[in-house]
Amino acid sequence: MTLSKKIRETSGVLFRPVGAFSGHFELANEDKTKSCEVTVQVLDWEDSQAPKVIFEETFEIDPRTRVAVDVVVPNHYSFEVKKDNSKCIGNLFLLDQDGCTVGYTVLASDFIDVSHCS
Repeated sequence: MTLSKKIRETSGVLFRPVGAFSGHFELANEDKTKSCEVTVQVLDWEDSQAPKVIFEETFEIDPRTRVAVDVVVPNHYSFEVKKDNSKCIGNLFLLDQDGCTVGYTVLASDFIDVSHCS
């Protein structure tokens, strides 16, 4: 499957509150038989002219398994996911420096499908 045919979703631009340090992204493949390929990007929106990709990694997730990604996030950031299977879902949590959840959860249902955007 070509990259242009993948589902592309974004968290939208988020603000990192005081006390938060990193984004913890849990990706799960709910498909019972097929693996999925997922590319995760974190974008830095500090420069209002153009966002910069500060993290990018592609994962092959086996059926009914999960992977986790921890990324230090800037003050204004977004997570973007490109996937080849709609049964691959992800939830985002912010963590403090001790690894404790500080809220600001973005659930899979909160991500915005931007596949139609260029």
